[in-house]
Amino acid sequence: MFLAALPTFQRLFPNFQTQCTTLYTILLPIAIVLLTAGLVAVVKQCQTPRSMLRPIITTMMIVMAIALWGEWTDEAKDAFKTVVAQMNASPDQAAQRYLNILVSKEQPKQKDGWFGLPSAAQMFEAVLWGILSVIGLIAQFLIWAAYIIQQFLVGLSYAFAPVFLGLLAIRSTSNIGLRYIMGTVGIIAWPLGWAAASIGTSNLIDVATQQGLVQRNT
Repeated sequence: MFLAALPTFQRLFPNFQTQCTTLYTILLPIAIVLLTAGLVAVVKQCQTPRSMLRPIITTMMIVMAIALWGEWTDEAKDAFKTVVAQMNASPDQAAQRYLNILVSKEQPKQKDGWFGLPSAAQMFEAVLWGILSVIGLIAQFLIWAAYIIQQFLVGLSYAFAPVFLGLLAIRSTSNIGLRYIMGTVGIIAWPLGWAAASIGTSNLIDVATQQGLVQRNT
């Protein structure tokens, strides 16, 4: 399988996770400053002790989110992978299936052209088969590259979590924190888009096989 020959993210960036954890730790004091400034600014505007309860709870929730952000993102990634696996919609499987059909495609065994050479139809079929095979390999490479990019972006989102989540504590910058959360969720949800593309590709392969555009050996 072509994807198995490509290096994993850990092999390409062996120290990436450690560096992200280090940056996360370095940025924690900034998060403390943001949380303190946001809490003080809101408490000053509170008229009664009861009105102070909401900002305190909000601050505690942000602290919990910062502390557990790495675990939450890992669990979310695993959850999306499980959904894709249960749907049997892994894009690398669709690409491999495409290549398997091409490999098993009936090849011309007789040379019907002049002087024992392949006929024009056979040569066209061979060229077309080669082009489709290259397209299948490119598709698998793009899947691998997208996975590497996703891992890289998720790691950076964890590294900068203290700053962006800390911005939630300040009313004027809370929108930045919300956009950061939604952006991280969108990156983690990339496998759903891959699954949708895989389902469409699998159905196109089935249609091509049924219509005789791609034939299997019998």
